[in-house]
Amino acid sequence: MDFVSHVILAHFMTGTLIFSKELTFGSLFPDLDKVYVYAKRKFRRAESRTWFHELPFLSLVVLIASLTHHHLFACGVITHIFLDFVTGETRPFYPFIEKKVDYNLSLKIKAVMSVMVWASGLATIKF
Repeated sequence: MDFVSHVILAHFMTGTLIFSKELTFGSLFPDLDKVYVYAKRKFRRAESRTWFHELPFLSLVVLIASLTHHHLFACGVITHIFLDFVTGETRPFYPFIEKKVDYNLSLKIKAVMSVMVWASGLATIKF
C-alpha cells in the first residue's frame, strides 16, 4: 500500500484526529527497507521485503516503543503491519517460517480500498 494510506489509516484507526508526527513515523517505519531494496532494484511483492516487514523484528520494535512510552509510534507500526497483511504478499513469520500469505486482491480492489482510506481519514484528521 502507498505511504499516504499507511499514515491516514494509522490516524483513523487510533482515533487520533490531530496530525501526529510520532504516529506518522511509526506508520512509515517498516517501509524504511525501501531505501535498501530500491538500491538492489527489487521493487515488487515479497522480494522487496526485508526484516523491517517481518513480525519477529516488528514485535520487538513495538515492545520497545511501548515500554519507552511511545505508544503512538507502536500503534503506527501495528496499523502498517495490518494494512500490508491485508493488501499484499507477506511472509509474516520469516525467518522461522518461509510461507507467504497473499489474499490475491486485484489492483482495482486495492485502489478502492485506498480511496476509502483516504476519504475517511482526510474527512476526520485535522492537519
